[in-house]
Amino acid sequence: VIKKSKSHSFYYELRWYRDYFVLKYYFKDFFYKGEEYGKDFETISDDEWNLVMNTNLTGVFQIVQELIINMRENSFGRIVNISSIGGQVGGNLAVHYATSKAGLISFTKSMAKIYSKYNILTNCITPGLVNTKMIEKELNTPAGKEKLKSIPVGKLTEPNEIAILTLFLLSDDNQTITGQTI
Repeated sequence: VIKKSKSHSFYYELRWYRDYFVLKYYFKDFFYKGEEYGKDFETISDDEWNLVMNTNLTGVFQIVQELIINMRENSFGRIVNISSIGGQVGGNLAVHYATSKAGLISFTKSMAKIYSKYNILTNCITPGLVNTKMIEKELNTPAGKEKLKSIPVGKLTEPNEIAILTLFLLSDDNQTITGQTI
C-alpha cells in the first residue's frame, strides 16, 4: 500500500522483505538525470541546487521525520543513509551534490545523538565510485579514468558490497554501532 506522508509532499511504501522492511519513497513531479550532477559551480542554477538538496537531503529528513515517532514508541529502529565520499572530500564538478551528501553525514550523526537512547541506531555509508550505470559515462572520460586510477584497491565498489554492509547495520546483530560514517 502506498501512503501519502501526513506532513510532506511524498508518497512512501513499506514492504516486508525477508527480515527487513524495505522503504521506497516517491516524490510528486520528481525526476533528475544523474549526468547533470557534473556541472561547474558557476553554472549551477538555483533550481538545480534546490533539486539536488531536495533529493539527497530534504527527502531523507522528511522520511525520517515521518517514521521516527513509531521507531521511538517501539524503542527500536535502524536507519542507514547512503551518502558519498564526495560528502567527505568535496567535489570539483558537483558542488551541489557534495554539499548535499555532507549534509546527510551530519544529519546521520545528529540523529544518532538524539535517538540512540531509544535504541534507534543511525549510520551512513559513504562509498566511492560504485559500479552502476550512472558512473559508466564518467569512467569513459579522461577525468574518469584518472579517478579510477586514484582508487587504492584499483577497482570500483560493487553494489552488493554496499547491500551486505547495509543489511548488517539494519540487523539485530548490530546492537551498538551508531553515528558512524563508513
